[in-house]
Amino acid sequence: DGKYSRAWLKLGDLGGGVLTLKTEEGAEKPKETFDATTCYEKGKELGSEDKNLWYKLLNQADQDGAKYSRRYCFDRITEIDPEDAVAWCNLGILGGSERKGQPNKKECLE
Repeated sequence: DGKYSRAWLKLGDLGGGVLTLKTEEGAEKPKETFDATTCYEKGKELGSEDKNLWYKLLNQADQDGAKYSRRYCFDRITEIDPEDAVAWCNLGILGGSERKGQPNKKECLE
């Protein structure tokens, strides 16, 4: 069942996989291959919006075709957990927040 956020996150931790999902009526769909990033995205869509998800997506940010930049991931982490010093430091190194009215590079590193 593709509806469970935690299951998608765990599958992402394993690097993805091949699944046979079911339709709402219970009929099997053709097998699909999901990479780690897609699994994390599905977990996010289903409600897992914690900083650990963004750290996982951060690991994928350096790959070609990544949906999110490292800067964006750190920005989201600091939004979710304003006390995460590691994220603030990295966000400062990357140029500061992209969100309007949020800390710039210098402010992040202070």
